Amino acid sequence: MSVTDLAREAALRYVAMVPIRAIITEHVAKAVDEKGAVPPEQRETVIQRFTDRLVDIVVRIFVSQAVVHFTVGELHALVRFYSSSDGQGVMGKLLAFTRDLEAEVVKAIDGEIRASVAPERA
Repeated sequence: MSVTDLAREAALRYVAMVPIRAIITEHVAKAVDEKGAVPPEQRETVIQRFTDRLVDIVVRIFVSQAVVHFTVGELHALVRFYSSSDGQGVMGKLLAFTRDLEAEVVKAIDGEIRASVAPERA
């Protein structure tokens, strides 16, 4: 087995531990709600349909990026960590943490942009 094959195998083990479906569902729901093009009675069906379509695509992307960015040893370390009780606790909190972090970073960036543009208009 080649190093690339070993890395892909380790990346697949790692991605199996990540709540990919929940992550995709959250992003699809956000996009659906922001666009406002889906009637409320069809919202859940549309979200489910897009999530189902995207899972395999996102898993392929996740694996290919994991192989590019991590060594086989690092991937095995990630699997070991996320297999532990501490790692499972972290994984359970990671989606909310990432969502909240992203919201705060976007808010900070927007604030900085508004602050830097406002004086020029005055």
